[in-house]
Amino acid sequence: FSNLKINNLVVKNSGNDCADFSSGNYNIQKIDLTNCEDKGISIGEKSIIKIGSASIIDSKIGVAIKDSSLLEINGLNGQDNNVCIALYRKKQEFGPSFAKIEYYNCRGDEADYIQKGSELVYGNK
Repeated sequence: FSNLKINNLVVKNSGNDCADFSSGNYNIQKIDLTNCEDKGISIGEKSIIKIGSASIIDSKIGVAIKDSSLLEINGLNGQDNNVCIALYRKKQEFGPSFAKIEYYNCRGDEADYIQKGSELVYGNK
């Protein structure tokens, strides 16, 4: 239930998710994440998050948007991630999620995962 504004978020060598957002409104100018054991950015439980730019290097999932959450991001750069983007419903009490990415430069080992009902819109792809 947070309402946060963050200028610069830097996380390296996390043993789990590098950045985990739940049930709130978040506005972040810049994110730099490296060596995230699980997710680079995890967004869930009806969160609304706006990000200026994000760089995610070496994670299982670059950005996970779950459980009725909304992501708007101006620029996403990623490398050495298994999956760049995943949108899905994890908990039954929530619905699908939505993401809009204006500039997208990320190649994962596997394709982006978009569960039926969720939606991902690219600005430059």
